[in-house]
Amino acid sequence: MIEKAIARITEQQQGLPEEDNVFCVGEQLKEICREGEAVAELIYQDLENPEMSLAKAEAQINKKADELHKKNKGRKVCVNPLVADKILRDFYCLPPKGEAPAASGSKLISLDEYM
Repeated sequence: MIEKAIARITEQQQGLPEEDNVFCVGEQLKEICREGEAVAELIYQDLENPEMSLAKAEAQINKKADELHKKNKGRKVCVNPLVADKILRDFYCLPPKGEAPAASGSKLISLDEYM
């Protein structure tokens, strides 16, 4: 699955220069995929959805950079790799580095269980 997820990322990077922000997000996501099959599976499935594309993930990182830019009174800023990693993990609902994904595939809660 890791190879399939990396191939999917590479597809979305097609035609982008290596210094493009979306390309860079793809490279960081490839590293996350290499953590294991379960994480790669989640990423692969998410990348099927256009709303979960590399470009949409990059927009989340760019949003954080814009917030920092405003806080720093317009000075140039960047989002360091650790912050970008957290943003990507939040965006794709991935576990923190070193932790396995939750075993349950469903995040729905039945209210009947609480009655």
